[in-house]
Parts: sequence; C-alpha cells; structure tokens
Amino acid sequence: MIHRITKYKIREGQAAAVRQAVLDFIRATRESSLEGVKIDVFAEKDGLTFYHVACFRDEQAAENHTNSEHLADLWEIVYQRAESFSQSIEVDLIASTLPECQ
Repeated sequence: MIHRITKYKIREGQAAAVRQAVLDFIRATRESSLEGVKIDVFAEKDGLTFYHVACFRDEQAAENHTNSEHLADLWEIVYQRAESFSQSIEVDLIASTLPECQ
C-alpha cells in the first residue's frame, strides 16, 4: 500500500468554495471506479486548513488517481484560493484498524 498526505491552507472567505470542490472531487472519485483508491479529507477547526489522506493499493492506482481529471479540477480550485500548499508526502503506515489499508 502507498499512503500520502497533502496539506493546504486557504485564504479567509474561501472555505465554502473549497468544501464544495472537495465534495465534488470525492463524488467524482467514487463514480470513476478508480479501484484501489481510498481518500479521506479533513479540515481543522479553523475551517481553512485541509488534509487529504490517501491510500493506494499500488503504484498503478496512485498513478491513475494522480492523472485523473477530477483531481486536476480540484487542484485548480484549491490553488486559486490557497494561502499555502505543501506537496504530497509519502508516509509509512505503522498500524490501522482497517486491514485493507495495511
């Protein structure tokens, strides 16, 4: 499994547009039948700092996701509204309650 985390902070007043873009992105990801892809998106209590936690079955699943149109659509919206953006980092999973993410 491949695990990646992406963090970004958007400018004040942009939360509603980014939250809607995230919801559209998750829906499109589900509907695209990209197998082996699990993505969770979190927001800090400030409503401006977002985290994407992705779990990919293998390199092919990660590549398919990275090259997807709906991911490009999301990043276009986020980049226009971002105060700061960190590139995705690959992390090693130590433990999970979900065996499919191991």
